[in-house]
Amino acid sequence: MQLGVSHGLHDVMSCEHLCDHGPAQGGSVLGVATRRWGWQWMSAVLGCLAINPVVVAQTAEVDCESLPEPRVVIVHGDTQSSMLAELGRVLRDAEEPMTLVHFPRSTCSVASDVFEGQPITFTMRYEPSQAEDPDWDGTPLQCTTSGLTIDLGIGATFISSCSESVQSLQPQDVATFRGPVQAYGFVVPEGSLDAAGGGITQEEAFFVFSGQGEAANAVPWTADPVADGTGTPSVYIRRSTTSTLLTSANNVAPDLLPPDRWVGYRLEGQEDRSSVVIAGVANAPTNLREATIGILGVELYDRERDRLDILAYQAEGQHYGYYPDSSPTGRDKRNVRDGHYVPWGYTEYLARVDSAGEPVHPQVARLLQMVSGSEEVRLRSAAGVAEPFDMDALEVIAESGLIPDCAMEVSRTSDGGELARYQPALPCGCFYETIQDPELLEDVEWQAKCVSCNEEKPCAEGTCLRGYCEVQP
Repeated sequence: MQLGVSHGLHDVMSCEHLCDHGPAQGGSVLGVATRRWGWQWMSAVLGCLAINPVVVAQTAEVDCESLPEPRVVIVHGDTQSSMLAELGRVLRDAEEPMTLVHFPRSTCSVASDVFEGQPITFTMRYEPSQAEDPDWDGTPLQCTTSGLTIDLGIGATFISSCSESVQSLQPQDVATFRGPVQAYGFVVPEGSLDAAGGGITQEEAFFVFSGQGEAANAVPWTADPVADGTGTPSVYIRRSTTSTLLTSANNVAPDLLPPDRWVGYRLEGQEDRSSVVIAGVANAPTNLREATIGILGVELYDRERDRLDILAYQAEGQHYGYYPDSSPTGRDKRNVRDGHYVPWGYTEYLARVDSAGEPVHPQVARLLQMVSGSEEVRLRSAAGVAEPFDMDALEVIAESGLIPDCAMEVSRTSDGGELARYQPALPCGCFYETIQDPELLEDVEWQAKCVSCNEEKPCAEGTCLRGYCEVQP
């Protein structure tokens, strides 16, 4: 294995062109990379999502329709649970309050729910205001409903990755809006990076997740498959209809290893949630620890860094593998944002629209404005709130582990699709990095790249946005 650093954006337009020339000579270090030698096999990238909520909702006998208006009823991929919980709490106490009533579903189920427009009868979740629970621990409360109408669906990956039968349900008055970026990764038990050589190649992933890890001697992921064919007890996957596996398969080689052919293990009797992957990988028995691997959303990994490690990923056409961040301990998602780390997709928001293509629900339009990052949306507390706040809505998005579109330098139009250069109209990369890692504010090298600015201190280069001179790539 070799270590290297990534090049600038000029090297990262597609898998074939990503990092073709090895370690950068000079310039800034954008990412730690690893190279795996001796593997010549075929295919698979991975990333995962459709996550489990970070916390489990508490039981409560509350009628959802009794919650304060205005309300927005949301079904969403479970990767979005953390963001919605954090945003829901703030919005309950905002100057312009809003109640988010939400429930996690697999991404393709979200699409079907919204397209068909059927009233939902799930036990929903919501966040309490400070007045209701000043010591709230982040656990959503529950409410019951006899039939609420869905206002907004949030898919955790491209809806185009769902089956044609699901896509064909989309009516003309439901539009798709692009949301923040979700990254995915291969995770192993904490302390197992050395056994894996620091990373995993596309070829290794293909054999491991097609159930051939042992036969192909894909060290260290060589545990014997279970005799009944239910998978390998050290390889954790998700159901083939979840965004975790859909995105993973589409970033692999969908023709060679489609979602329904991934081979892995789920704990018997457990729900198909990312929490099962986390528990299974983190608590792997000693005799299987080095052979254990799973797929998980990167934002979930970030919350479990004391129990999990994430592997650098070397995609097809790359000479090096890259972590999502610029270093194994970083949190800047630099390699996702500039195209070196490829397992990622956009979240997609589904909403009913008018003849002009605008959301018919005004609060849905307001939410879309918040998550887009296209302009600064201040969230301020209402008078009388015990703990006043004043924040950019983008802080909530960034703190939840999602990457706002305005922080990206590459784009794509489908799961696993080619990467293209991208210049957001109002970049927010510097602002995003300060939210992810406040210690950067004391970093002299970073300060030279992200120059602070205000009305009295204009930018010599770039545009002053959210307090920093943002320069388009």
